[in-house]
Amino acid sequence: MRDQDDQRSRLTEGLPCMDEGTERRAMCQVLEFWLGKVGPGRPLPAAHDINPEALPELSPHLFLIDLTRNPERCTIVSSGAVVNAFCGRDVTGAYACDTFPATLGEQVPHLCQAARSYGKPVPHSGTAYAAPGEVIFRIILLPLTGDDGSVDHILGSLTFRPTT
Repeated sequence: MRDQDDQRSRLTEGLPCMDEGTERRAMCQVLEFWLGKVGPGRPLPAAHDINPEALPELSPHLFLIDLTRNPERCTIVSSGAVVNAFCGRDVTGAYACDTFPATLGEQVPHLCQAARSYGKPVPHSGTAYAAPGEVIFRIILLPLTGDDGSVDHILGSLTFRPTT
């Protein structure tokens, strides 16, 4: 049990939604789901552990990125309705850098690489001009492993709201 607590602390160190008393947003709820998939002898959840249908209230916010096809381009292999609304179309099968609004699209491959390299969640927030207009967004990118234990997918969660 102590090892699991240490692992949880290592994975969540510095994440704002893990601070005491912080509001439980979709980003934090998906982080809790992801942490629940970490187990003894498993430093990170596996891609096959993730089933968005198990999270009906969160699945519209989720997207899954495959890093095995083209690690520099980050292929989105599934996306929820909120993600699609943010991007203005169904983004399943598209490259993240070509899909998300300009500044975020440029950053996503680097954020995915950070999640992959460090084996830790990577949160990010900012403003962007998305399909609905100018918005404030939050994303979190959560590394997932393949059968060989290396990070080969990223589970993402996205929320946004208009700036006005």
